[in-house]
Amino acid sequence: MKLAEHILLHHDDVKAVNTEQNPNNVAPQAGPDGTVDGGRAQVKLPALSWNVIRFERT
Repeated sequence: MKLAEHILLHHDDVKAVNTEQNPNNVAPQAGPDGTVDGGRAQVKLPALSWNVIRFERT
């Protein structure tokens, strides 16, 4: 398996919101690279974040 995609939703201010004036204040972004070694994945996840991690067969 390999790490195909990591989508991260996170903001340093846990009370941050999107507004009409700043609609992308909190928005999904590409997450940091991770590794897959021996069938074990390692990805750094920020605290209080939402993540989607997608794997593909190699």
